[in-house]
Amino acid sequence: MAQQPYFPPSPSSPNRLKRSTRQRSVSPDADQLPKVHLGRAMSAAEVAKSIRHFETWASHQSCEQVAISDLPSELAEEVAFVFNLNERIPISWISDVFDSQGLSASLKEFLRGAHKSRPDLFSDSIYYNASETNVLFDELTTVKLAWNKLQAMRRSGEKWSEADFAANVYNVFRAPTIHRSSYRYQRSISLPQPFQQPSEEAARALHPKNAIPDCAIFVRASTIRSLSHSLHSPFKTLNNHPSVTQHARARLEQAFRYQSTPCTQPPETASFEFMSSLWEDKKPSHEFLEQAYRQNRLSTATAARMLYSLRIFTCVFGLVWADGIVRAHVDWCSDTQRDQPTIFSAPYSGQDNSDESLFHEWQLDRPDGILQVYFLLRNIDVWTSTRFREQIIAGVNAFCQDVVQGSQQYNPWKRISDMRLATITEGKENNPLSGFQRAGGSGARRGRIGRP
Repeated sequence: MAQQPYFPPSPSSPNRLKRSTRQRSVSPDADQLPKVHLGRAMSAAEVAKSIRHFETWASHQSCEQVAISDLPSELAEEVAFVFNLNERIPISWISDVFDSQGLSASLKEFLRGAHKSRPDLFSDSIYYNASETNVLFDELTTVKLAWNKLQAMRRSGEKWSEADFAANVYNVFRAPTIHRSSYRYQRSISLPQPFQQPSEEAARALHPKNAIPDCAIFVRASTIRSLSHSLHSPFKTLNNHPSVTQHARARLEQAFRYQSTPCTQPPETASFEFMSSLWEDKKPSHEFLEQAYRQNRLSTATAARMLYSLRIFTCVFGLVWADGIVRAHVDWCSDTQRDQPTIFSAPYSGQDNSDESLFHEWQLDRPDGILQVYFLLRNIDVWTSTRFREQIIAGVNAFCQDVVQGSQQYNPWKRISDMRLATITEGKENNPLSGFQRAGGSGARRGRIGRP
């Protein structure tokens, strides 16, 4: 039986926290309770910056880092599709006899440089029609412009910030690459509710309710409108089902309208929103790549927990960017590999990990490196709009049917409680977090998390 997240007593409970300018109380008779001194709240970025705070957060969220070889067999095909970066450019394009108005001499030289380092990017069997060729020429020209700018930044000897790299290099080719999905920049998303009851020491690390990834890829709303538009759609069926509406009686944030999107605020039209990939930028230093990975795991945990709440078994892709280096990781939530739902995160180590590195690193100042990242983004875009979208539609319809039949139960997943825990100077038995409760029912049965 899957473990469900802990939720605090509802605001109508006599044990709710009462606001005061000098102290917090946990019952109406405040004179009998110890005084509480509030600590400074932490942000998601501050949690990720400290290994200790992040591990506290991760342990309460049941997050675990694993190897890419631990990937479930049902997800192996998805990951192989996204990271297949071979045979993307016709090798004829770099030959002396190939002549095209869209392929400039400088772009051809750029592609030749990539071929020297990564010949498997090219193939004599790949073919694009005239329209596809023109689009690819335009986008490869944009990639080269980003590469030229990075080369100029390297040569200048100046110090560059995270925002400088994002504005001059990353965003130059990231946004134009996404065609079929929705590319959203710095959208606020809700973090998940922890599975474990927080201790006094852990509450500060668990305080953040929101995170703001630098980029997020969403399924385009118009392509999943069938899930929410009609009267008998899965969204409206679940939103009105008694087993789902009971959660909204305690707190508005637990209403299905708020829980059906990873964003802090729901869309204007009641509907589902799903994220397939989240990207985090960090300062131009190699050491910040680890911090970026931790911070991105907070965001991918949100996407994975929302998918799990609807028993959709698939993965999400994370990318971290720092100092012109890109790393990737694959995250998923499952209750078949542990006795409770666990959010697994696997660093991508490459197709041929000969040096046994934890992460494969794409160097954007190399022609082959930036081209591989470009094709990786294209793969994520295509996967989001096809295979990921199909899994969403099939999973939501199946889960809705199971809820109606009574074989599954929905449980909210978003962080809704205020976890700013003060230092208790006396009377620890009056810890205001001691009243945490489980949210609704027995939850999902083990192994019923979706249909691959």
